[in-house]
Amino acid sequence: MDEMLTLSAHLPQQVFEVGDVIVREGESGGALWVLVTGALQVRKAGIVVNHITRPGAVIGEVSAL
Repeated sequence: MDEMLTLSAHLPQQVFEVGDVIVREGESGGALWVLVTGALQVRKAGIVVNHITRPGAVIGEVSAL
């Protein structure tokens, strides 16, 4: 995961506030994000199914890969 932080260091950063929704279930996000700091919750049908806290984690649209 440290490798993703290095590879993405030159890209612009987006800052999200607590409670912001990055991608809604069923919608295409159309992007990938690399977590630098903080934490994310992944919800399915309103239920938390994952917590993402590790810097360098890749989040977003798999089809973009």
